[in-house]
Amino acid sequence: MTMYGEGKWNLIPSFFRTMIFLKKQKKDFQIAFRTFGNDLQDIIYEYNSFCSGTHPCFNGQNGCPMIKFDGSDGTKDYRIQTHGQKICNFRNGPDLSDARMFTGVDTRPSGNFDEM
Repeated sequence: MTMYGEGKWNLIPSFFRTMIFLKKQKKDFQIAFRTFGNDLQDIIYEYNSFCSGTHPCFNGQNGCPMIKFDGSDGTKDYRIQTHGQKICNFRNGPDLSDARMFTGVDTRPSGNFDEM
């Protein structure tokens, strides 16, 4: 995965700061990523690095805060760990009835969707 180096990030720090704020406020929340390409794996890698406390901006080194959203403090584990947490949603045409959703995948399946 390519995340670090030359200022390349997939998620901006304010996104992570919003998560930190919500957790401090003891708010229950969920995260959903919507992409338009093949970048979901890179986003999941960076997001899980943040949740695990290994993201360079939130790992407790070089004056950065140590942040973890991995459930190690007895709270909810926010990491994306299984294919069941992924959904591919798309439309085959202009009508709402043309919309399809597949769970457990991160790419658009091929085939006749009306038979699935």
